[in-house]
Amino acid sequence: MIDLGRLRALVAHDAEAFPPSRAELRLSRALVLVATAWLALVVSWELFGPILAGHYASSASTGIIAENMRRWGIVAPVWSYTRAAPDPSLYYCHHPWGIFWTTAGFQAVLGRHDFVCRLPAALLSVATPAIVYALGRDLYRPLSGALGAAAFAVLPITLSFAAFNALEVPVIAYGALFLWAWLRAKRGHGRRWTALAALAAALAMLSDWPGSLLVFVALAVEAAAFARAPRAFGPARLWLWVALAALGLAIGLGFLATFSHYDKLGDLFGSYRLRSHADRATFAERLDARRHWIELMFTPVAIGAGKAAVALLALRAWALRRTEELLPAFVLVMAVTQTVAFSQGADVHVFWPHHFALYFALAIACITALLVPPLVERWGARRGLAATTLLVLAPLALVLRDGVETLVWARRTGGRFSEKGLFIQTDGDKIAALRSLAGELPPGATIALHGSMAPTWAQVWALGGRPVTAPVELTEEVLRGHDVWVADLRGLRELEAARLLAGSEVRAVGPFLVGRQGFGFEAHSLSPSEPDLATRWLQSGTEPVWTIAPDEYLAWELGLHHGLEVTAPSLPPRGLEQLRVAHNVALERGDASLAERLAGELLPAFGAPRVELEGGLVLEGVRVEEGVQPRAILLFRAAGPLRAGVLPKVRSRVVERALLSTTLPDPHRRDVAPRPLIAPRLWRRGHLYSLSMALLPRPGVESFELTFAGVGAPRPKVGPPVFELLRY
Repeated sequence: MIDLGRLRALVAHDAEAFPPSRAELRLSRALVLVATAWLALVVSWELFGPILAGHYASSASTGIIAENMRRWGIVAPVWSYTRAAPDPSLYYCHHPWGIFWTTAGFQAVLGRHDFVCRLPAALLSVATPAIVYALGRDLYRPLSGALGAAAFAVLPITLSFAAFNALEVPVIAYGALFLWAWLRAKRGHGRRWTALAALAAALAMLSDWPGSLLVFVALAVEAAAFARAPRAFGPARLWLWVALAALGLAIGLGFLATFSHYDKLGDLFGSYRLRSHADRATFAERLDARRHWIELMFTPVAIGAGKAAVALLALRAWALRRTEELLPAFVLVMAVTQTVAFSQGADVHVFWPHHFALYFALAIACITALLVPPLVERWGARRGLAATTLLVLAPLALVLRDGVETLVWARRTGGRFSEKGLFIQTDGDKIAALRSLAGELPPGATIALHGSMAPTWAQVWALGGRPVTAPVELTEEVLRGHDVWVADLRGLRELEAARLLAGSEVRAVGPFLVGRQGFGFEAHSLSPSEPDLATRWLQSGTEPVWTIAPDEYLAWELGLHHGLEVTAPSLPPRGLEQLRVAHNVALERGDASLAERLAGELLPAFGAPRVELEGGLVLEGVRVEEGVQPRAILLFRAAGPLRAGVLPKVRSRVVERALLSTTLPDPHRRDVAPRPLIAPRLWRRGHLYSLSMALLPRPGVESFELTFAGVGAPRPKVGPPVFELLRY
């Protein structure tokens, strides 16, 4: 038989039974200070760098919206730049507009900069540990709040998206502030806490709909408590309920009325039908499909603690008979509803369950509250507090170990991680090319981005606030209707590339073609270099610094393969790429001895494996270049053109788990390499061609493998069609 009295006594210990000592307060404040400083370091890393691709690119969308609000004097968000005041049909009406108003305010004060797009989320993330501490301290005890703050600061999802200016960070911060102020107002600490609770609730509800759900859950629980014991409610508590209910109705109905006024309710409900739609798999099957993402964002340690805390929260609510004991469950309801009700969103956005981070913090606070009394009673205040702290921090250290590795992976991939095996472009070179272009254009220039650019908000933002049409096919009508067009040569069909190169004034910047009305061709290289220490921390810790410079070797190679008039380079080659092209120039001139000498200088820079394939094609070797963005370069010696559609494919798979990691290794085979700059269909006999790729390494050890895909693809003369290039 379970002794209910003993069980009640075990979970009902609180700060009243074991009052916090000065030592506990000092320890707690130190822990919160460390957690806050740690998150400040995390958000400052690359804070001032360019916004690149991936989920992080959506931070640029808030900058675009803010700029449109300021430029046109509107309060509604518009995602694209326009020549005239935007029509209401362009208004974005899927969420409340709070985060856009906040970014517009920051931009009005600080100007149009990349860091301004990140700063609101960064500041809120840094402030959240202190808010969690205050909430956990008042709900349980100081050490509970401090270790809850530490738990929040080590979670991989917290670290990966701390500077992500989207919907989740403000809901978490303002939601925690609301719960803290609501708790203190309930306990009769004065009108200022009622005012703060109302303000924080409004900010949470203005940030996103889950903020409204959190407030609604709190009101529903209060209403149930009032129905059970109305005499326990004083006037102040009743007025707080009425004020929050009125505020929620005003904000919710206000936005719905506004959306209806602009004929956007159908758009709103259509988006939620999409987000709530999932395939016919059961919920358990969908969770299993997301298992790697879930473990990556939270770790099995945090997931286990969160599950255990559910029972503990219920026991405390039963033992203490206080509705405030359910406060962490309010957050859990909000997070579960967001994930379950909108399954499609959770299937495609790794950050979708971000709200669970606040629940986990409060779960750790609750677990700490259970541990402190028996340990203090057994070993005394100092030793008991030390034992509690070590017992909680030990598993949190495992979470932090995975959190740091996940943070680096997130920054390398724009928050996409492995994207379930899809090829990921970081867009660092692309953004550098577009920023260079933006510096040359008049303010009102119009730009067309071809679909080969895989356009993002970050690219539109990088073009300096000019009207951009994207993605678009570069028809003659489009070319005439825009001042500039941009395309990625690697994504163009051969005939399309030939038409654009012959019919426009084109400048190649690495693989990117920038075209205008007129005729002519020139080329500039995009060369990566390692950032210095300050740049590595503040701007570019996972992306090289890209330098643009005229390159007659690139102009010769592109011109030769696309039927343009070419002139042999006049300057001696610098670097391996120009040395490779110089070899090809010598072959075209018929100077076999010079070509052999240049190949002799080039080939030692590439290591094993050397693989001979059918038809005379040879992989001469692989070169790995370390740095902030590790890269691999493959060198091929062609025997002539390959069949149309045949391409080299490099894929990787994790073959060893990362040391001491608790998370599931990424199970996906991942596409790593872009298409070659010169399509294999155009390769020439004897020429050397390179294929450069960012490795974007995952936690653990990866095997990178090469094969050729397509009808008639060459296979190795010896061995299987897929062979290992390297392990990293």
